[in-house]
Amino acid sequence: MVSKGEKNEVRDNLIAGRRKYKKDFIAPMIFRGSLNAKSFEKWPEIYLLPSLTMPSILIMDNAPIHRKNIIKQLIENT
Repeated sequence: MVSKGEKNEVRDNLIAGRRKYKKDFIAPMIFRGSLNAKSFEKWPEIYLLPSLTMPSILIMDNAPIHRKNIIKQLIENT
């Protein structure tokens, strides 16, 4: 627990994909601190899209960092 006036330590976090019917993760990316839109966009470009096979479906929620037009462009350019 953090006392009043102390800062929380920065945490390491993980973002990854998952294939239907499989328990293993694909395209894991570990990052420190918070994830913003620019950082999120690096994940599909560098990690996720190269590891997908055709046909694949990408499902995302409506989180503000999921700028769908940019992600759609990345997918179309792959």
